[in-house]
Formats: sequence, C-alpha cells, structure tokens
Amino acid sequence: SDATSGANVWTNVGTGTSNVQPYSASGGTKTTVGSYTVHTFTSSANYVVSTGSANVDILLVAGGGGAGSNLGGGGGAGGMLVQTGVATSAGTYSIVIGGGGTAPSSAGAGSQGSNTTGLGYTAIGGGYGTGGSATTGGSGGSGGGVSGYSGSSVAAGSGTSGQGSDGGQSLAAYGAGGGGGKNGDGVDGGTGTYPSGGNGGPGIQNNYDGNNYYYAGGGGGGSYSNAQSGNGGLGGGGGAGAENSGTAETGGGSARNSGGTG
Repeated sequence: SDATSGANVWTNVGTGTSNVQPYSASGGTKTTVGSYTVHTFTSSANYVVSTGSANVDILLVAGGGGAGSNLGGGGGAGGMLVQTGVATSAGTYSIVIGGGGTAPSSAGAGSQGSNTTGLGYTAIGGGYGTGGSATTGGSGGSGGGVSGYSGSSVAAGSGTSGQGSDGGQSLAAYGAGGGGGKNGDGVDGGTGTYPSGGNGGPGIQNNYDGNNYYYAGGGGGGSYSNAQSGNGGLGGGGGAGAENSGTAETGGGSARNSGGTG
C-alpha cells in the first residue's frame, strides 16, 4: 500500500497477468445516477451479466391487490422489498414483474396482486379488498381493507413482515377500510350513520433511480350517501369510488405510477 496517499496499489507478481474482468450487465432501462448504474424493469425480462461479478442493491415491488366492489375495501399495496449487497456474476437472471389485481364488475372481492421476483428474492402481491358482504380482507404484501357491509365483525387482511402493513377494518356500516401500505396500516372506516371510507396506508420513498418516488401505497376504502371515500396512500394507491352520491377520492401521487381517482 502507498502510505503517503492511503490508496491500495496492486502489483502483479511473477510472470502471470491479471484476469479480473470489468462488470458488464444489460436488461431493463439502463440509466446512470451519480456513480451508480441503474437497471429499471417495468415488465418481465432478463438481467444478463456478461462479464465480471459484483454485489448489487435491489428494489422489488409486487402488484397491488384489487379493491372490492359495492362499499369495497381498498386493495393492499404490493409488497416492497429492498436488499443490499446481493452477489451476482456472469449469467442470466430472470426478473418477473407482478401485475396488479382487479376489482370485480359486480359486488364482491377484488383479486390478489401478483408476486415480483428477482435475484432469488420475492415481493408478495397485495391482498384484495372485499365488497358486498362481511368477509375478511385478503392478506399479502400489504393487507386488503374490509367492505363497508362488514361493520366491526371481521378482520382486515394482514401484511407480510418487512414488506407491508395490515389493511383497515370497517367500524360501522357503510364505511370501508383502506388497504395497507409499505409504511403504515390502512385506515379504518369512520363511525356514525354514514361514515367515511378509510384512507390507504402510505408508501415509502426510495431514490435508487434518482427520482425519489414513493412506492407501495394502499388503496382507499369506499363510502355511501354523501360521505367521503378514502384517498389512496402516497405512492400509487388508488382512490375509492362511492355509492349513492358519496364523494369519490383521489389516488396517491409522488409515485412511478400514481393511483387513479375513484
């Protein structure tokens, strides 16, 4: 080592030559953020390391759960998973991007979000919100909210530890619970004669791609008759619609894909 500069100086010893190869990889949309190279995948594809080896940091976000219909609970956010120092070397790695669940066209529960996988890790799809009956919200990366038909009789969906949070309950008839988000539980529906729907749980920021987006916000819960429905959680949760003249609310913003308005 060079004691004057504190830098390591590597010298080849003997007649051999160095065979250390630079790291080269392709796949997704490739950008540079400061001294980092970023590969962003918004659809399923391969991450291909052609030469070298390196430890990489990864962010995985699964598809969010679909909201329920007819006083529907909000869909839970897809699980969000951050791992640092993941070892990679020459080879092909499959990246699978999970799609979001959907809401039914008639009264009932939404569908579960799909998992996102890559480099040996899995983010769990978001749990579905329920609608039209007193049934438990779906569990997943984050849990789905409970239909406004449920009152206080049933549990919301559970989130996965390290990936998301629980959904919100319905505390009184007509006020549905919001879906859970990465950074907080879905809010319970309100109380009273025509209560408001609960907001979706908030997502959390990540700046790997230089945009400092929020990810994994939960969906808002529905309401009835001039009451206010829940807003989507910050980070892409969808705002809830409303039954019989209730007020629909907005989707969560500051996200790569902002949530839609109910």
